[in-house]
Amino acid sequence: MPDLKVPRATGTYADVLMALGLAELIAKEGVTPTIKEGPDALSLELPRLPTFTTKRQLYRFIRGDRGDSNKRPDEIDYGRLKVAWSEHYEFWRETRKNREARDDYMPPLDLDNRTLITSLVDLLKPIQKSAYNKTSDTLASMTNGQYQAFALALTDYFDPHNTATSEEFWKARAGEGDFRRKVSAVQAFNPMMGKGMNAHKANSVSMSQLKEWLPIEALKFTGWWIGIIAAIPKKSKDLKVLCAVPANISYEKYRDVMERLRKNFRGGGSVQIDVCAALELSRTLLEYHPERGSDFYYPKETIGGLYSAYFKNLGSAKGVSNLSLISLPPWVAVDLGDVEKEIRAWSEILSEHLAVVVRLDESRADQYNLLLNYRDFMSSDSLDAFLDFLIAYGVFALAKVDREKTHRAARWFDSTGLRRVMLAMDENLSKILEDEGFRNFAAAIRRATRGAVYAKLRGNKTYPVHYGLAQDLNRKARYKTDFVGALADFATEYNSENLRVSERLNSQDLSEEERRKRRRPDLSTEDIAATTKLLDTCDSTTVAKLLIAFGYAKSPQDPTDPDPETASGETAEGLVEEEVEA
Repeated sequence: MPDLKVPRATGTYADVLMALGLAELIAKEGVTPTIKEGPDALSLELPRLPTFTTKRQLYRFIRGDRGDSNKRPDEIDYGRLKVAWSEHYEFWRETRKNREARDDYMPPLDLDNRTLITSLVDLLKPIQKSAYNKTSDTLASMTNGQYQAFALALTDYFDPHNTATSEEFWKARAGEGDFRRKVSAVQAFNPMMGKGMNAHKANSVSMSQLKEWLPIEALKFTGWWIGIIAAIPKKSKDLKVLCAVPANISYEKYRDVMERLRKNFRGGGSVQIDVCAALELSRTLLEYHPERGSDFYYPKETIGGLYSAYFKNLGSAKGVSNLSLISLPPWVAVDLGDVEKEIRAWSEILSEHLAVVVRLDESRADQYNLLLNYRDFMSSDSLDAFLDFLIAYGVFALAKVDREKTHRAARWFDSTGLRRVMLAMDENLSKILEDEGFRNFAAAIRRATRGAVYAKLRGNKTYPVHYGLAQDLNRKARYKTDFVGALADFATEYNSENLRVSERLNSQDLSEEERRKRRRPDLSTEDIAATTKLLDTCDSTTVAKLLIAFGYAKSPQDPTDPDPETASGETAEGLVEEEVEA
């Protein structure tokens, strides 16, 4: 089977764009490559090599606001689209409370690619004079024979058996159309390059822009429309560009996944964009599981992650200020023994995580740190990072609900979903999570914190809210004896509250059923003994943090635990009122 290799020369999305552009060049001939990620190259495995007998259009020309009068086939008329998008968002604002008016409404073309188009126009301005449009015209002017030579030269160049340097290779093809011609290496497609003092070899200093071979840049221009997500961070004029890195996926499926991702993707702050893109991409990939081959399917094995480039607004232009790689969650593991059930369960979990993340306000320091902590966990297999995030988030959510006096103030993690995530990270945790004493203590913490807060919102102040419980327990989690002491103090206070309430209820004219509903179960000596035994036999810090994390999680199995999200009619898909930009 023939294969082509695109070197990972820059360690940025420029390498991926080349591979995607090459895949598109080949796919237009009816040959679907499979893209696989390697340590030093992206490989394209082909069932056969195409012949390229007919000229194809690789990517679309963009007509700017004041473009020339020559009409190109299938061009993007940016001026016309801007007007259509503006009218769309104006209509959307006017009909925010009139859902019936939207029923028969048809959104304008290229709405899903709006930010992709606008960001490219912004990064390449003036668009009509850019290397992007000039190269498009060059490709369009080729004859069938020239295009064939152009395409075959590219497949020859990325043949792993080709030992010629790029300089030697393209100079040898100087007579084949514009193969020897170089174009400006625009930073939008080459985030490591920019105008400044630079040279390929340390033998000169120049302020001129770097140049790259036209065929190579043409592939990057093509790859932009396939693998890129562009987003404007909330409350800024900056730009974030993300590119999905194929790990082992057919090109056809990759295109389908990215089209769906762009359609469903929501923005936010800079960190939120990273997190939401990775979670949404993982959720999309659930549908692309193999029939079998192994017991589990990990979406990360299909698309490994997302290259990210942050373009800082500098007034007249934008420049790259940060480059990173966001990994997809390694803890999403679909059991192929019961695929439909597994996909449904993991989709709900990822939706729940998205629901929590999109509610955080990145402009506030405490919530920004929460997002950073979550991103660290999401891209790693670190249980400690997840537990630290859950504890910090539980404290934040409890305070927010109490401060805003509404059920909708915060979104809570479900204990069932947390259990699945944690067991995917470490199946040995089942010994702790299934222990009856552990579960009773977690339920008691839940009733004394979030349960008491929600009861207070309903005007029921039967039991006090233990506001600082998580902080106190977490401070003492490092040392087993200190944590056991803190846990014993909580159990004593919790049972004392139960006793006082029980005595008060007995003195009131209430039915036995009403008294039963208002009472809380006590923590027994068996619960304390079982939890202490776990602290002795397992890592005590892990047990302690798990207890706090599950104590601040929502438990649908517990009838005494309020479920404000369900009560308010809120769902994971309807978390935030759609933000619109004209």
